[in-house]
Amino acid sequence: RAWGWGGHARGGGPLRDGRARQQGGDAAPREAKECAHRLSKDVWETVTAFASTEGGTLILGLSESKGFSPAPDFDIDRVRDQFLSGMGDGGSRGRLANPPYYSIERAMFQGSPLLLITIEELDLSHTSCYIVGRTSRLCRLWD
Repeated sequence: RAWGWGGHARGGGPLRDGRARQQGGDAAPREAKECAHRLSKDVWETVTAFASTEGGTLILGLSESKGFSPAPDFDIDRVRDQFLSGMGDGGSRGRLANPPYYSIERAMFQGSPLLLITIEELDLSHTSCYIVGRTSRLCRLWD
């Protein structure tokens, strides 16, 4: 099921058990975040980076520091709602200026839920995506 601006996931495929672990780190353009009970602040930096480059997938509920294992007690609905709100789709002003299109889907990994959020690359006709209130921001090389 997808929420957001009606964005559609490109390519990708199912999360493969152990793929990131075998590579010894996040496999770009994917980024794992534990976020067991709430979104970490660096989620927004990742969203802006993906939007300003070629897009990517956030995998929430997966702990990189614990060998890419599922986050214990992952509160998938709460984390999803926090993400939607931060994107400006939860009835409040979002955390980002010029937020990208995205899609969200639930997945299971080793018997535990994950939230897969595909962030689309910003169209060239848009200015860069950035975190509201920050004095510095990421820019595309061609901006």
